[in-house]
Amino acid sequence: MKRVIHFTRSFKVTVPISIILIILGLVGWAFKGFNNGVDFQAGLNTSVQIVPQAIGLTYAGQDTYRLSMTKQSISILIQKRNGESKNYPFTFAQYPTVKSLSDGLKTVPDLQVQQIAKDEVPSTKLISSTQKDPVIAQTPIYVHNELVSKDEIFAPIAKVREATASLGSASIQSVGDPLNQEFMVRIEDPGKDPQFSKTITAKLVTALEGQFGAEKVVVNRTDFVGAAFSKDLVRSALWLTIATFALILIYCAFRFRIDYAVGAILSVIHDALIMVCFIVWTRMEFDTQTIAAILTIIGYSIMDTIVIYDRIREKQKMLPDASFKDCLDMGVTETLSRTIITSGTTLLSVLALMLFTTGSLKNFAIALFVGIISGTYSSTFIASAFVEWWRHLESKHEKKGQGKNVRIPAIKPKQTEA
Repeated sequence: MKRVIHFTRSFKVTVPISIILIILGLVGWAFKGFNNGVDFQAGLNTSVQIVPQAIGLTYAGQDTYRLSMTKQSISILIQKRNGESKNYPFTFAQYPTVKSLSDGLKTVPDLQVQQIAKDEVPSTKLISSTQKDPVIAQTPIYVHNELVSKDEIFAPIAKVREATASLGSASIQSVGDPLNQEFMVRIEDPGKDPQFSKTITAKLVTALEGQFGAEKVVVNRTDFVGAAFSKDLVRSALWLTIATFALILIYCAFRFRIDYAVGAILSVIHDALIMVCFIVWTRMEFDTQTIAAILTIIGYSIMDTIVIYDRIREKQKMLPDASFKDCLDMGVTETLSRTIITSGTTLLSVLALMLFTTGSLKNFAIALFVGIISGTYSSTFIASAFVEWWRHLESKHEKKGQGKNVRIPAIKPKQTEA
């Protein structure tokens, strides 16, 4: 006979541990709050790089000169007034240094080229100063370069925070390699200025240029969420989560019993609160992808819970004389191998995403990793523990009821003869 693991004996330990973790998460949420992403926080999220100029380009003619830049090349597209066009591509493989690239750009007719960076700076370190392909005119268009060595770093995060102190509630985070001098700047929108996005972006660039020098700020990306949209998004996410819990409760109540349904709901609420604890204390950014991860974890957890419930019910039918506690232990034991294999293979896939991705996708993978472990744990030690506790209460009530229904026959006194 297969060895049965007595999971029910561990419920007195696992349930208090979960309660402590949940309390820690709620305390952290009450005092620290979420590190809201741009989706849930009204304001501006801007990715900026503070880097020196490498090459300056100007054109004073009547035609249209447009600069296009990728990670492998720079090209100058000339659109003449008569409709003709010509493209001058310069690949970094063919022009490996700033010196050679500048000399190549000087071959473009009427294009004025100013080399600013050192000759030996690699062309692969060059970055564009705008998000779109700019038109080259009399006002110089600059191509910037990322730093080559740590000795060149001139914009530490402390100075960036000092420069943006006048902008109000600004949060600064360093992104990637310190040599890139890239920062994520988040500025809260109080909702008073309808042109907040444009106004604050201009103020941010001005403040940084005042600290680090003109034309040394590159705006890589800008995301803006208004106050009304942010509130609607929070409300929608909350109702979506509540609706998910309600549907799970109805489904489990029809398929099993009400105690199974409540146990399933408690297990998924447990998983959501464990995620809250993790997100709050690690300061992971809370955005729409985090909500997607939580809902994915809820689906994963309820699937595992239903498999365990099915096996427990099957054991009750096969062994009608066995106690519910024994049926629960046998059911969970028989599904243990399936749970380990399913969770293990899923964790391997999620681990690959954690190791080989960056940004929001990596945060999504980290949330899934924690959630899968929590979901596997809650299916065994939370959902099952509640059902076992419910049955224990039912058993007590039944015994009390039987005790009340027992009638003791009255003893008639013997009549004495006169």
